[in-house]
Amino acid sequence: MSIVKSSLLASTMLCAVFVASSVAAQTANTTQNPPSTPTPPSKPASNEVVVTGSRLHHTTFNTPAPVQVITNHDARLEGLIDSISVLQGSTAAAGYTQINNQFGGYVVNGGPGISSLSLRGLGGQRTLVLLNGRRLNPAGVSGTVADVDLNVIPDALVERYEVLKDGASSIYGSDAIGGVVNIITRNKFDGLNIETNDSIPQEGAGKQFEVAVSGGRVRDNYHVLFGLQYFQENAIRIRDLPGGACPLELQRLPTGGPYNFGRSYADGSPYCANTQTNNVSDFSTGGVWVYDPSQGAQFPYSPFSQSHFGTVPRLTNIATDPRTADVDAASPSRRAAFTLIGAADLPHNVEFYFEDLLTNRRSQQAAFLPQLFPATDNDIVAVSQNPFNPFTSAENGPDFVQPILTMPVTQQTQDVWAGRALFGLRGDFGSFLKGWKWDTSLTYGLSRAHYTTDTVLAHRFENALNVVVAPSGTDPALVRFNPVDGLSYTCAVNVSNPAEKCYPLNFFESSAQLTRDPALAYMRTVDKGHTSYDQVVFDATADGPIFNLPAGPVQGVIGIEYRYDSLDDYPGKYAVAHDYFNLSSAGVTRGDNGVVELYLEGEAPLLKGKPLVDSLTLNVSTRYTNYRSGGSDLTYKLNLNWQIIPSLRARATYGTSFRGPALYENYLAAQTSFTGALDPCAQYGVNAAPTSNLYKNCASEGLPGNFLGYSSTPEVFTQGAQGRLKSETSKNLTVGPVWQPSFADLQVSVSYFHIEVDNEITTLGPDNILNLCYDSSQFRNGSPYCTLISPRDSNNNIALIDDSYLNVAQQLVSGIDADLVYRKKFDIGEFTLDLKTTYAIEDKQELFPGSPVTNYTGTFGEPRWNGNLQLLFRHKDWTFDWSMRYLGEQNEYPITGETPGGRYLEFQKDQLYHSLGVEYQGDKWRATFVIRNLFNDYPPVISNNPDAAFASRVGEFANGYGNLNLYGRSFYFSLSKDF
Repeated sequence: MSIVKSSLLASTMLCAVFVASSVAAQTANTTQNPPSTPTPPSKPASNEVVVTGSRLHHTTFNTPAPVQVITNHDARLEGLIDSISVLQGSTAAAGYTQINNQFGGYVVNGGPGISSLSLRGLGGQRTLVLLNGRRLNPAGVSGTVADVDLNVIPDALVERYEVLKDGASSIYGSDAIGGVVNIITRNKFDGLNIETNDSIPQEGAGKQFEVAVSGGRVRDNYHVLFGLQYFQENAIRIRDLPGGACPLELQRLPTGGPYNFGRSYADGSPYCANTQTNNVSDFSTGGVWVYDPSQGAQFPYSPFSQSHFGTVPRLTNIATDPRTADVDAASPSRRAAFTLIGAADLPHNVEFYFEDLLTNRRSQQAAFLPQLFPATDNDIVAVSQNPFNPFTSAENGPDFVQPILTMPVTQQTQDVWAGRALFGLRGDFGSFLKGWKWDTSLTYGLSRAHYTTDTVLAHRFENALNVVVAPSGTDPALVRFNPVDGLSYTCAVNVSNPAEKCYPLNFFESSAQLTRDPALAYMRTVDKGHTSYDQVVFDATADGPIFNLPAGPVQGVIGIEYRYDSLDDYPGKYAVAHDYFNLSSAGVTRGDNGVVELYLEGEAPLLKGKPLVDSLTLNVSTRYTNYRSGGSDLTYKLNLNWQIIPSLRARATYGTSFRGPALYENYLAAQTSFTGALDPCAQYGVNAAPTSNLYKNCASEGLPGNFLGYSSTPEVFTQGAQGRLKSETSKNLTVGPVWQPSFADLQVSVSYFHIEVDNEITTLGPDNILNLCYDSSQFRNGSPYCTLISPRDSNNNIALIDDSYLNVAQQLVSGIDADLVYRKKFDIGEFTLDLKTTYAIEDKQELFPGSPVTNYTGTFGEPRWNGNLQLLFRHKDWTFDWSMRYLGEQNEYPITGETPGGRYLEFQKDQLYHSLGVEYQGDKWRATFVIRNLFNDYPPVISNNPDAAFASRVGEFANGYGNLNLYGRSFYFSLSKDF
């Protein structure tokens, strides 16, 4: 960052520290502002609201659990339109990988287009999302639907977001391991409101637009509120990013210097680190050839030529495909939502209430640039024996070759309808149980989705390769001339079945020619799948005073919850037939489960008005959970709230949590794919010490030290593990002080958190399985990793890797949250400083007992520090906002084993993004203008490193973490009008 911006940051942070440390000298009014009630959409919501950190009510800073409250009004002042940006940008989430529209080409839970929330980096399936205090149902596509899709949230109706930053299974039920998010909407509004929000990037890509209409009626005995909303987000292609059209390798020379070195071509043009194409590996000779049409149609290839690293310039003739830049860095989507909320009084002091939500998401992805190449031995033989193979001689016959081409960018679409209908009754027990209230509700949630992907079909690929000399009378449109032998060929299948309309494939043409080739049109198709997810929840609670202690009344809650979930995914007829060529395919996933939960919560004031004990309150909760498939467990949570003196409070929570396997973890039908993982034994004689386990294990299989690695890509097999999985359990500790001095409107809280998840359910990934097996001292004689890998065949290839779901040993996450809110009234207005930050101490993962423990804290996607600072000044009808979002440095060297300061830049410096906003509040209208990313900053660049298990790139940025700021400077406009 520039010196100017560094100074700006330093002065701003210094201002925050000065405010916190100097308030003792102030003589401000000692009266705290009481919490205010919810207000219409055109009015700012209060920063002090009643939150639900338990089934009992507390405020943000006096709850025993750490709760972060984000008002929708303050989020709009920062230029954040949707719930995805707000929640994934909260400090409990921003320091970890988040799934959103930056994952278009990845396989993620819920399928492409989903946006989920992972608190503390524990995953969306361990983060519970509530809407108005009740569980929100999952939505998405594919056989892995389990997470809540944040796209279904009616953003325009949201009043505030409450983020409970510790485990709460005993309070809210299973899945609440990493934390709980409670999204609170407005429920009372009399009138009509129209609001538009527009975010326009300076560079033009990634525009966001939203229009919402809401209205309601409030009367003495009923109230009703409706909302209609439309949101659209345009794509950001890789070419829209700085350096995206031609990403450079950005390496460092052995002699030192900046990270700006890369390959180039003979004409002086730079080598663009896109997907490689138009080359052939000749396994018979060990050579590599590059497509070169100047050599003639019979043999259009030149030998691969490349200078050694360190040569300046480093020349190469290997080709890459510029269409890589047409892949989405952030994929587009459109969504619409209808919401209906209301309540009506019934006789006997009973209230009937309802919440109905219906949303539609239509998303699409230019997902990735696929390569077309024979991956298995059988395919390599078929391609090599094809008469179009120019690598052949009369004496020796055809060489065994592996050509690599690229096809047009793969397109995917999703059309997801998600809904929730909730009906409930609530009231009190009257004189029967004085002071006690009851609440019961029934919720039905559903997701109905259709999705498509384009793919090459394996049987058509085989047909296009299996050719014969075209018989007389063959349809000329199905005949291809072969420049190698001068004959004309057609697909063998056409002879017996002319209706197949197969066109022969010439694997030895260029990718540009393949794009227009009738063979590709024949092989490629669009497969259509559909997914259904249903959830039914019945919940009943009663709460009230139990008895009185000297320090005050003891409150209690008792409740029961029943939940039923079912999943049915049909991924498409070609996927079910495992007819995809070199692409993941899947079977039909179908399963259901039910769970019954009984819970109790009580809160007792133990002491009050004693020396150093202004008050001492204990909150205890427990829940019994019984899955029909997944076992049962009893969880509990202890909350201690110790008001030492009026200005100083200590709070601590300790609890256990429980999560049964998700439906897909139990029932996912077999998925098959091919991995790009490198053979760990490749060149082991050079890369490994003779005393290492890797060296010994590779040698024990009879592999030479100069072994080049498997020639056939292993197939990866993934499926659910019903009957073999244990339920996850966890322990969660949170402890820290809260300071609220009387001499200033200041609130400071610091919380240490420690979460330990045991029997975590996950997949290991083929890279991990291979490396952990070959690095094991037990190897084939007892290593649990090696049981997941098939023995090498006669060609030294590995046929299958089993990457199914299993229980791993544990994941341990710990860190420190610090929040500071300061308000000061002046004659000309009111100033607010709101600072929230998280320091991550560790994110350790152990796959099996005794296996190596890896700490991912500080690596790519998991900065140690992240924080948000918002400075507000309100003057009459005007509000001015200056907000900052900070991500600390990230270092991948501990993961890749590369040398810091060496050839590859695997380090991201810290990032600071500013926004500047102003709002005017009229009588019945509001206008907001924000400049987001004021200084037009982008993430730090990293090197292209194709030779290691290193982070992939989107353009020149690290990819695959979901927390990249890809928008550059943007201009946000909002206009809201009440009628």
